[in-house]
Amino acid sequence: MLYSSKDHLWKLADFGLSVEGSSKTNRLTTSSKGTPGYRSPELLEFEGEPSQHTNRVDIWAMGCILYQLVTGTQLFKSDWAVIYHVYDAKSVDVSLDNTFDADSTQIITKYIVDMLQVKPAERPSAATLSMKFNRHLLLARQRARLSDVLTVAETKEPIPETSTASQKPRVVAASVDLPVTTQTVPMTTPLREQDNLAPKSSKIHGQTLPPRLIGLWLHDEAGKGNLETVKALINAGADVNAQGRFFGYALEAAAWNGHKAVVEFLLENGADVNAQGGEYGNALQAAAYKAFQGVVELLLEKGADVNAQGGYAGNALQAASTSGNVAVVRLLLEKGADVNAQGGQYRTALQAASTLGSEAVARLLLEEGADVNAQVGGEYGNALQAASSHGREAVVRLLLEKGANVNAQGGENGYNALEAASRFGHEAVVRLLLEKGADVNPQALQAASSNAHEAVVRLLREKDPRSWRNRMANLLKPGGARTSTS
Repeated sequence: MLYSSKDHLWKLADFGLSVEGSSKTNRLTTSSKGTPGYRSPELLEFEGEPSQHTNRVDIWAMGCILYQLVTGTQLFKSDWAVIYHVYDAKSVDVSLDNTFDADSTQIITKYIVDMLQVKPAERPSAATLSMKFNRHLLLARQRARLSDVLTVAETKEPIPETSTASQKPRVVAASVDLPVTTQTVPMTTPLREQDNLAPKSSKIHGQTLPPRLIGLWLHDEAGKGNLETVKALINAGADVNAQGRFFGYALEAAAWNGHKAVVEFLLENGADVNAQGGEYGNALQAAAYKAFQGVVELLLEKGADVNAQGGYAGNALQAASTSGNVAVVRLLLEKGADVNAQGGQYRTALQAASTLGSEAVARLLLEEGADVNAQVGGEYGNALQAASSHGREAVVRLLLEKGANVNAQGGENGYNALEAASRFGHEAVVRLLLEKGADVNPQALQAASSNAHEAVVRLLREKDPRSWRNRMANLLKPGGARTSTS
């Protein structure tokens, strides 16, 4: 994909058309095109049947290119690497170096992961990506412009404050020098003091900065943990609850990065502890997701709603369960978190812990009343199927000990745990499920055989009551059935 700064358009290049260019009915093609290593799973036809595909194949290709641009390495060296990635059933690991700030790292990582979803329908559309890329490009230009303003400002003498006690307009920004780094900044006036406010349109050495830009600056500095800069911005009238970028608000950005001092300062100066927005819903969920216990404790002390819904993880308890941090999970439960609350990527906290293999967190949740057989929809449907899909043997054993229904079906494809484990070749989990009474069915055998998991296929056939060997063994038993096998 190429971006034209002149025309402000994203343009498809080199990867071929995913639909016939002359088709007015969007007729789908049925032959694979593209460059090896950049082709999406649906183009590779490795399931044995010809695929039909849409322009989401180009979204996958663009995700591969973006990964290569930011890391300097090709993600998939060949089509076989793509196939292995699909069967491995793991998200793409994006590791960026320190030339990217925290905000950019989060945004870029999310875009790459979203564009490289195995299921085409889960990838964002070209229109959505274009809108988001253009928005972040505009923000980057604004920030560059702000940086230029500050560079000019540093070369000039400070301008004395001109506000008087009689001027009391709504706070937007004051005429003060704001630091770019974390160096100590002299605070010439008390925070929020009305007799030091400036008019709506603030200026720094004669250059006007819009309130929106000041808000974004506060958001960025809070995320970086630059307390002195945050203080100066608030003193200059920045709206502490202004909406920002990826994290929604300055408080959420600071919480995600574990900057407790910044979180405390923002709360003391009017930040809404339950403000909703951003990728992680609210500050408490962001801190819980990263397992910053001190920040979680502070937010709860200041009135954070422990059961607030929204964001990537749905709620703080699910976020903490995703992190695998037992101490934070226990803290949230002690503060009244609903152990069976639903929502977010993994639907429940137990399913999050089961998917990611955190036996200690799963055990704690079950002890606190988590429903081991909750059917919650989504990709897996229930905790046992989630753990089985990812080969989490210890968690599977724990769930079965706590009464999980070994044959329960659910999820997007209607699988049960045995089918899920067989599909991905988790032999130890398959053996455990069979020992606990899982029914061998044709779907499990097909899942294992179609994905070439020979050891699992042998294991299932040994336990399959329909196999000729087991039927013969039953016939030879004293009093065994004498029915024909023809």
